[in-house]
Amino acid sequence: SRLTHEPRCGILFVFINRNKTMIRTLAYDGTGFWLMTKRLSKGKFQCWPTVNSPVHPFEARQLRQLLSPV
Repeated sequence: SRLTHEPRCGILFVFINRNKTMIRTLAYDGTGFWLMTKRLSKGKFQCWPTVNSPVHPFEARQLRQLLSPV
């Protein structure tokens, strides 16, 4: 995969694997990159948006909803 935006621009990038069992986020804080991973021990992430575009804007509440336990 390739990023379509400059990674140092202040955007939090969120990626999900094909099985919808793992999410990774990539962020730049001004001094370096943060790479965070959440892998579910069971089940799948349910709230991932269905879009035809590889880039989709998230609001903070949507990310909280996605990462919270069901």
